[in-house]
Formats: sequence, structure tokens, C-alpha cells
Amino acid sequence: MTTAAHGTSPARRLVFVIGLAWLAVASTCAPAAAQNSGSLPQRAPGRSADTVIRDVRAITHTGGSDKWDDAVKVILLAAYDTNKSGSIDTVAEVTAMPCDLLKVLDDIIKPFDNGRSALTWTYGFKPGNYTYLGQALGFAPPMRSPAFLHMQSCGVRVGA
Repeated sequence: MTTAAHGTSPARRLVFVIGLAWLAVASTCAPAAAQNSGSLPQRAPGRSADTVIRDVRAITHTGGSDKWDDAVKVILLAAYDTNKSGSIDTVAEVTAMPCDLLKVLDDIIKPFDNGRSALTWTYGFKPGNYTYLGQALGFAPPMRSPAFLHMQSCGVRVGA
């Protein structure tokens, strides 16, 4: 079982544990309707890319914020963590993400840094001297390069 990184705040650890519990319940329950309340949207595995995009767009937290990251992570893991490891940790899981979804994620975080940063830069997918934060969206560290290459092939902005 994956655990929250040492040194994370109690609130982040709680959100992590709640997310893991949600994934366990979601994998055994019937699909639940997404809620537009700003809380973590509920999404059952097996839904279409359009549904994933709709759920991401329904998040009311500011794109790029910790609360937005937490909500997006739950959605992405429910949709693409096919081996139920608790992270997007295979190339197949990364490349299963449609380009339209990756572009939506990028568009939503544009205002976070006055439009200067991009999904690839903000979360450290872009190679260089950047801190990797992709795990905030559910991507395991070994998927940094495959995720960047997939995002780049989709035409997602590469940022600063």
C-alpha cells in the first residue's frame, strides 16, 4: 500500500487516506453522480473520457491549488489506475489518458500563474531543474518522462 510522504502535513495525509478509501469504495460500488459542490467529485471506473473531462471541469477549486490537485487525483486514479496501485504507475495507464483530457487540465491551470506556466512545467513533468510534483495528480515518479512525452505528443504546452 502506498503511503503519504514523510513530512507532509496532517491535512494532506488525511486527504490522501480519504482518497484511498474512496478508491476502494468506488471500485466496488455502483456509479455515483458527480457533484458540483467543490468537494471531491465521485466517479466510478469505466466511464468515458468525456465523463472524466466533465468531472474535472466540475471542480470548483482554483486550478493548480492543493484542493484542485486532490480532487483531480481522485478522478484520474478512478479512471486510469487500472492495476489499483494507488497511482498512475505504468506507461499504459499514462497513455490511456486522452489528449483532450490533458489539454483541459492544462487550460484549467493557465490562470494559476497568470498564464505563464503549463501543466508540464507546474507539476515538473518537463525535464530540467524542476521539482517533480506529478504525484499531486496521481502520477508515480517513474512516469515523469513517459507522461511528459505523452503530453508533448498531445500538443500540451510545455511552459516556461
